[in-house]
Amino acid sequence: MTTYYDRGTVRITDRWLLVGSDRYRIEHLHNLRRARGPADRLARRAGRTAVLSVAALAATGPLLPLAAGLILAGILVVLPATVAGVRARWHRAAYQLWADYRGAPVRLYQTRDDIEFGRVSRALVRASALSECRSRR
Repeated sequence: MTTYYDRGTVRITDRWLLVGSDRYRIEHLHNLRRARGPADRLARRAGRTAVLSVAALAATGPLLPLAAGLILAGILVVLPATVAGVRARWHRAAYQLWADYRGAPVRLYQTRDDIEFGRVSRALVRASALSECRSRR
């Protein structure tokens, strides 16, 4: 048995993918694909608030004195946009590894660490390529 990856809760051999308590036969994994999970909820809300505030200020801006318009723009646009940017940077969307397992789509693995994700996905591609070579014999 050849082990392609073994670190933490993930182990990939020439026959099995083990993630935590889940276990998948490599030969039953098809259509391997990578995806990103949803963005941080607070970042999405802050971004929406900033965009809606721009629209509201554009509509009401001519009615306000210049100083009031600038203060409102700072509070209603710049602050939420900054929060959205910081949250999106520090709470990035998770990297996900998906496959069809016995005909159904399954999320096999998820992490926010891009280096570990690359290692796991490359190991799984190597293991599945070997499995395909064996099945053709």
